[in-house]
Amino acid sequence: MPTYLVAFGTPKDMAKLKDYAGKAAETISAHGGVEVARGRVAAVPVGTLDRETGFIAKFADAESAHDWFHSAEYQALGPLRDAAMDATFAFLDVPD
Repeated sequence: MPTYLVAFGTPKDMAKLKDYAGKAAETISAHGGVEVARGRVAAVPVGTLDRETGFIAKFADAESAHDWFHSAEYQALGPLRDAAMDATFAFLDVPD
């Protein structure tokens, strides 16, 4: 069953965010992930969301997504991510 990374962020430093996004994309691809969408949050019709941007990537399964997030390569990007933006990540398991 595919697993999707759904990430929301509010930029703090655009130069660092650009650097982080490029490096994170390389790690996602290295773990078989594929970018599905990225953009600005247009509206929140129900509930609250305190983030400005969104990103979605698809992984083959939960194990691949877990391996990506916990990989040494991605974990090394944590300080850059945190300097670049305030972020909220979630994984969604989606039945075929």
